[in-house]
Parts: sequence; C-alpha cells; structure tokens
Amino acid sequence: MKRIFKQSLYMVAVLFITLLAACQETPTPTPVDEIAPVIAGFANIDYVIGDPAPDYASGVTATDNVDGNLTASIVINASAVNLTTAGTYTVTYTVTDAAGNTKVESITVIVATRVYTALEKATMDLDAFTWQPGETLPTSGVNGSVLTFESGDKNHLTAKGYPLRPGVNQDPVTVIMTVTSKNGTATVVRDFEYVLQPLEEGEVTSQVLLPFTSTSDEYIVAPVAEVPVYFVDGGKVPYIDVETFVGLLEGAIDTTIIEFVYAGHLLTISYSVEYEDFAGLLYTKNYEMIIDFSANTVTVNTFDFFESYVKSTESNFGDGLVYVDAYFRESETVVLNLDKYRFDLIIDETYDVYLMPFHIANLIFAGGVYYDIYYNVDKLIGFDTFSRDDDDLQRQLRTSSTNGTATPQDVKEANYHFIAFTFDYFYGLKKDKEVVTYYDVLQQYADDMLSRTTTILHDRLFEFSNKVDDLHTWFNMPGHYAALTYEKYLTAVTQLGPTARLLYTGEYGITNIRSYITTKFGSVDNLPKSRLIDNNKTVIIYLTGFTIDTPDEVKAILDALPVTVENVVIDLTYNTGGNLGAVLRIYGYMTEQSFTYHSQNPTDGSASSYFIESEYVAYNFNWFVQTSGVTFSAANLFASIAKETGIATVIGQKSSGGASSIGTIILPNGTMFMISTNNVLSTRVGDEVSGYTYLSIEKGITPDYLIATLYDDALLISTIAQVLLDQAND
Repeated sequence: MKRIFKQSLYMVAVLFITLLAACQETPTPTPVDEIAPVIAGFANIDYVIGDPAPDYASGVTATDNVDGNLTASIVINASAVNLTTAGTYTVTYTVTDAAGNTKVESITVIVATRVYTALEKATMDLDAFTWQPGETLPTSGVNGSVLTFESGDKNHLTAKGYPLRPGVNQDPVTVIMTVTSKNGTATVVRDFEYVLQPLEEGEVTSQVLLPFTSTSDEYIVAPVAEVPVYFVDGGKVPYIDVETFVGLLEGAIDTTIIEFVYAGHLLTISYSVEYEDFAGLLYTKNYEMIIDFSANTVTVNTFDFFESYVKSTESNFGDGLVYVDAYFRESETVVLNLDKYRFDLIIDETYDVYLMPFHIANLIFAGGVYYDIYYNVDKLIGFDTFSRDDDDLQRQLRTSSTNGTATPQDVKEANYHFIAFTFDYFYGLKKDKEVVTYYDVLQQYADDMLSRTTTILHDRLFEFSNKVDDLHTWFNMPGHYAALTYEKYLTAVTQLGPTARLLYTGEYGITNIRSYITTKFGSVDNLPKSRLIDNNKTVIIYLTGFTIDTPDEVKAILDALPVTVENVVIDLTYNTGGNLGAVLRIYGYMTEQSFTYHSQNPTDGSASSYFIESEYVAYNFNWFVQTSGVTFSAANLFASIAKETGIATVIGQKSSGGASSIGTIILPNGTMFMISTNNVLSTRVGDEVSGYTYLSIEKGITPDYLIATLYDDALLISTIAQVLLDQAND
C-alpha cells in the first residue's frame, strides 16, 4: 500500500514538472486591438459663393492608440458639396487603423450666396465691364447695377457707342468713355480709353452705267445715255469722275470756258470771265479750284467759282433792272477739308478717273447754279430749283428700286458727314447761330441717324432740319430709300426752333395776323389786292408774296389809281417772301434814284453792294412799307432797302427776318433739304475811308414808326400824317 501511494505521488510530481517545463516554453499572447483611431480638428464650414474653395483637410488630424499618427490616411469625401449653389451639404472624414478599426466623422458645409454691399456690386460690375466701339452697350452688370455711358468725344464716339473713325489722313483719335455703375444708392464711375484708327484709302470695286435726263425748263441740258458711276470698297455710296460730272451740267453752266489740268494727285480746274465795268472798260476775273486727291481737299480762290460759270435762265428775273455801280470786298481763299468729314477722293488707274463722292460733286459744282442732278440708284435726273416742289417731279426723282428698303450703312454714315460738311461750309447763317461745327448740333441725332431704320432716319432728318431754327431751312423731300408713301410735313409749331416759332406764335405772328385780317375782312381769303382809304388819298396794296409776276400786278394797280391818291402803302404784313428779283423790280416803280442791294458770304469773307436803277418809270407818290412779325425773307429785304435808302418809310411792327437766298442740297440717301445759302442779305454801315461793315438782316427790320394795332385805318392814316409832318419839318 505504501509503495502504491509513493508511486502515485511520484507520478504527480513528474506531471507537475512536465507541465512546469511546458509553461516555460510558450510566449505571452498579444492583446487584441479593438480601439478605433481618433479624428480631431474638424469643424463645420460656412462658405460664401465666390470665395476661394475651402480646404477641408486643413487642421484635421487622426491618431491611433496602436498605430499612432494616421493623418495622412484620412479619406475626405466632399463630393456632395456644390460650391456654386446655396444649400447645406455634408463632408465625411474616414480613417482606418491597422487592426481594421474605422472612424468616420462628418461636418456640415453651409453654402450661401454672398450678400454684397451696393458699393461692392457697383464696383464688381465695372471690374467685369468689357466692350469695344460698335458693340451694343450693356445696360446692366451681372450684379444688377445700372450702367450708363458718356462719350468724351461724341464726334468720334456717339452716345450709344457708334464709332466715327477719323478721315484717311487724320491721326488716330483717343476717346474716353466714362461708365457709371449705379447700384441702389452707390455709384462708381470709371473711364475707359479707346483708340479709333483712321479710315483706310478706298478702292474702286465696281462700275455701273446709268442714263441721265434733265427735266428743267429754265436750263436746256442734254441727256446722256450712259454715265459711268463707281462704287468703293463694295459700298453703295456713288462716286463720279469730276470732269464727267461737270460735263453733265452743260446748258446750266458754260463748260466751254472750263479747263482741266491733271498733275499727279492734283487736279486744277479754272476758267476766266470777262466783265464790263461801270465805266465801260473790260476786265477779266480768273477763277480757280485745286483738288488734292491725296490730302482730300478742295481749294477755291473765291466761292464765286461755283456761280460765275452759270448760264442765263429762260425766265428774266431781273427785267428792267440796270446795275450802275458796285462795291466788292474780295474773298479769301477757302479750303474745303473733305478729309475732316471722312470723305475720300480717289484716283483710279484702272478706269483712268479722278473720283469724288457724287453728292459732294453735286453740291459744289451745281449747288450755286440752282440746278441739281439727282441720283436714285437706277438713273440720274437733272432739275432746276424753281421746280423742286412739283409733286410729279418729286415722285419721278424718288421712284427707285430701293423704295422701302434698308438704307445701307455706308450711306447712313455719308449722310451724317455730308450734313455736317454742308452746314459748316455752305450754310450762310452758321455764324449767326454761333455754331463752331454742325457735328456738335448733330450729336443728339447721331445714333438714330446711324443705327436705326430708314423711317427713323428720315424722321430725325426732318427733326434736325426744323431744329436748325431757320425758316429758310426745311425738309423738302424724303430720300429714295423711304417708301413712296412716306411723307413728312410740319404739323405743329412746336416742331420748330424757338426763333422760327415766333413767325407763328409771336404777338404779331401769323396766328394773330390772320385773326386781325379775319376781323377786318371776314376771312384771309377776302384780303383784297388793294384798297383806298382816307377819302381816296391813300391806297393800300396788299402783297402776300413775291413772284415773277408781282411787279406787273403792282403796276396795274398803280395805273388804275384815281388822281386823288397821294400815298401808297405796300402792305407786307402777311407776306412771307418769294422772288428777290421781283422785290428789286418793284422799286423801279417807286423811285428814279438808284437803290442798293447788299449781300455777304460769311464763308469766304466777301461782300458786295450793287447800285441799281430801273428802266421803269417811277410813280410820284409818298411811299410807305408796312411790316409785321410775318414779314419775312424777300419781304424783309423789301423793308430793309426802304429803311436804308429812305425811298419809303417803314411803319408797323418789326419784321421777322430772313436774310439768305435759299438753295437745294441733296443728301446721299436722296433726301432733299432747302437751306439758307452763303448769299446773306445785309445792310451796310461805314464809308470808303474807314471801311464798310456788313450786317445781316436775319433778325428783322425795326420800323421807323411803330403801329400798335395793325389793320386800323384811322391809326394808319394818323401815322402817315405824322410821318409827312415830320418830313416837312426836317
């Protein structure tokens, strides 16, 4: 028993030792990692659209209890975020340690639209402003600011940004466009600089042959079957060879005396006229024009160049008048700078021609002749100024394949520049109006004339002609691009300028004068040709206009007067003018002494005074001329001669004025204007020793004796009596 127990005890001891040995050979097991990393430094983001994109990783870190720094292992998912659209978005951060423990955190990104101040918006809209001359100007910016513009030089960049480039030989022009950005109460102004380069020299691209006919009864001008007309740079503005155009005028002018001399880029046109002076001696006057096709200039030694080659009309508007003496103030040389007005003179070697824009040629060679040539795309038609208002003639001129079509852009530009050129050099009242250049006047019409429809173009031409504020200047006929049904007439006095308006609305203007006549005679139509008053001692001859027949009508009245008549009143209170020759011829019945006619040309500085007698036999009466605020133009001249010479006493109210002859100008689009020419009727003060000063009669004639109430017989009779008494006492 003891042995078994000992033996068992031994086995237990062995087993224990064996187990002890086994425990000593097995390593300690690694602990299990069940802890996820930690993400720190993340935060919600408020973002404003337009700001730089946020850096989602900035400041965000990740650490693990086992792996340590896991920042580089962070996965950022911002795919749901739209930084251009306001809203709330989620960005997630994910990191996983080596044991596979994953940590996810998220933030909220609130995307909001920026709330700018008004000043910021206005500034930003100017920062984003881009534009080039000729493009449509934007009216607002992307942030809602209202954009407005002011050109620093509207003669080169119009109010709406239309570029008017300098002429071929001009320097580039720098123009400042001032842009104002207004947002709410905030305003920001900034200047933008643009450089406009000169126009390029034109090249002839096509030629057409057009028929020419003449409608004039005053001048006998021969038709031409085919007249070459040229076009430049694919445009629609017609050009014509200078010598060819002058040749078309034969019959209206004497082309046989005109000489053309060509020398490189210069063309000299000259002629001489032999005159007989008042002593019976002959002398020769030379007229010369030099056209520089390189500099685009036309130089004349006198504006008489444009008139002294004219032939006589069939009608004798100076019948019975004899010029017994004259005084002349010589003209200065005038340079017509076509380049300044963007017109190009072209020498074309292919066709061997010296080309000038057709409308310029018509203005300078035909304008002073009272004969014009009209171009309507399909044909050329000559006509005299005396027939300009004939409806059939106007329809013939205007009827064209272009009726009712869009006016070509180069024609619109030529139109605009032609008006400025014509009014700067050929408009007699430019100085009276105190205008430096008519580009300044045209500015307000520029964009409509250059960028709008044919109808709007004509509407603005009509408006401009009225706002010139001169009753001798008006819109006479639409051009051939307008529909034949398009007509434009003065319908309201408010369409006129303030001075011209007085002819109608003044105290002694047409409205009130018509009322006075109606009160006196029942209606204007009842105004008699003449009337005896004061026991047949005085006759009133009512002249409502001057035509070639008026002198004969006056003579017939005078011949029929009873022997009791002592006083003759030429009543011009309802007379708005007419033919100047008729005015001078009537004076042949009023006096045997010479009387004077003065005029001046403000462009070339010349002036003239003619001392005139008449072959008519004068009537021995006391002569009076009665005037009102309606007495205009030729009637104004009638009053001026009376007052200056003393042949008649001027009574009534101050005349309305009107100092110039009228002439026709035809624009490149075919529109016809009538304008006051450079023949400005005047009075003269001074003497031969100290010199003479010529004063325009544009502003009217103040009467020698005022009559407050016109058409009052008793007041007229008493005024005449006072005049005769004063004369007897002198």
